[in-house]
Amino acid sequence: MVVPINQVIPLSDSSSPYAVRKMKVTLERQGQIEPLQVHKVGEHYVVWHDDPWGNEIVYAARELGWPTLLIVETKRYE
Repeated sequence: MVVPINQVIPLSDSSSPYAVRKMKVTLERQGQIEPLQVHKVGEHYVVWHDDPWGNEIVYAARELGWPTLLIVETKRYE
């Protein structure tokens, strides 16, 4: 599903600047190939902790000015 980027929340703000720069290059070259794994919290979608590059994709796409992201919503089990 494609959603506005402002509805996608990274799990944390601990991504390294290097990892985000690297992801920006990848996104510019290839686009977003796979959807982010997220769970819904209210009106937003939070990146799963085990999505290996999820946070970096969100930060890089924001810096690139992307309006939307591709996501797949999965149930959160506690």
